[in-house]
Amino acid sequence: MKRCIYLDVTGLIAWGPAPPTGIQRVERSLLHAAADYPDVRPAYVTRKPPRLVPLGPSALSQLRGLLAPRPDAISLNDRLGQLWQYYILNRPVIRNETARELARIALASNQQKGTAYQTLKAVFRFLLLIDKALQMLLALLPFRAAAARSEEDGVALLCFETARRTGGDIRLPPAVRPAFLIYDLMPVRQPELSMGHRTEMMGHLLRRVIARSDILITISQTVRADLEDFEKNACDAPSRRRAKAIQLGSSAVNHDAATTPIAELENKRFALFCSSIETKKSHHVLVAAWEQLIAELGPEAVPYLAFIGRRDTAYERLTKALDENPAARRRTVLLHDVDDSGLRWAYRNAALGLFASSFEGWGLGVSESLAYGLPVIHSPHPALREAAQDLMPCPAEDTPECWADTLRPYLRDPERIAVLKARIAQDYRPRAPDEFARQLFDHLRTVSLTPDADEKPPVSAGMRSDAD
Repeated sequence: MKRCIYLDVTGLIAWGPAPPTGIQRVERSLLHAAADYPDVRPAYVTRKPPRLVPLGPSALSQLRGLLAPRPDAISLNDRLGQLWQYYILNRPVIRNETARELARIALASNQQKGTAYQTLKAVFRFLLLIDKALQMLLALLPFRAAAARSEEDGVALLCFETARRTGGDIRLPPAVRPAFLIYDLMPVRQPELSMGHRTEMMGHLLRRVIARSDILITISQTVRADLEDFEKNACDAPSRRRAKAIQLGSSAVNHDAATTPIAELENKRFALFCSSIETKKSHHVLVAAWEQLIAELGPEAVPYLAFIGRRDTAYERLTKALDENPAARRRTVLLHDVDDSGLRWAYRNAALGLFASSFEGWGLGVSESLAYGLPVIHSPHPALREAAQDLMPCPAEDTPECWADTLRPYLRDPERIAVLKARIAQDYRPRAPDEFARQLFDHLRTVSLTPDADEKPPVSAGMRSDAD
């Protein structure tokens, strides 16, 4: 039998052409890198029952086309083509959100509101129900084709969407071992920042994969430490294997490619915070800090506050903070759905980077800023220090007062920012996305060929091993 690494792309199929989150950007970079490795085979997981299915050449080509950058003004024919590609790819994995994504593609918009959106979503949902019913009827016919069975063995790297949806319980060929990439443990470490069902899902998933001694990879040393702490304090029995920490690449955006100026930021001096507007992020804290700094230093001494990221769970909290801080609101630019060329322009033209967050597994906005040579001030979370290689300043706490105290010297004396730039140029060691993919695939290949390669060393009575 031929050994291979199955790369689960179910999340990319489900998300489609919508602007990617940080996790999807990592998954996109892995799919891109997979083209250079003959033994890495993209696959997806069906909905019910959850079963791993290799992605054929035609479907893989459709997926790459669906994820390819598109112009802002997309023609009707291209839009219909996107609709068809998304529908065909999602047919085996149709979810409640599929109709929503189809409506967004049809309107060429990421807005989830308005009469046209609601009408199209209802129409697509009705059509998908009919399609699902037909598939169920066809499955009952005696002459249906047998499900394809893999004749290969190896490892299946299951994506975040599959882990979230199945809790790690999927049907794999007997000779294929499951592997999971762990991005962070926020739902179980700080459940107050997460929804209750996500905390329950994450706890269930972690206990299951640890009990089975599945292959686990974390995106930072910080996440691995959190995982080991969870295993020690919240699991009945430890895993036989130790998780492998492989740090993410510094950037998921190709910074050598072309840029597109962002009209709202042109001819402005701005500080950049690039991240989804979600509960764990502290956009509202920065707004309050900006209000203080403007009152002390005057509006001309304080750069515009540029937030780039999709609307998420903390969007209302941010808009409320802007309403309560009128001076900061006048110096804030809020942008959504900025493509990679716009992000490249923003990183290259910002005066300063910002990353305010109460919990992270890595902090892509920190490492991306540094990859562009942009100094970034970040929250004092261990993962952010790791991503910044301990080179950048951070406030003592995530409060408006501490942020204002940390930022004030750099706004009063821009030469301090120049010193940080020189430090980046001299000491920062960037990691390319391809390097992360290579190390990840190499590790999976090793544990596939040598099943005990990641097993923990035996521990003598009364002794504890610190071996990596």
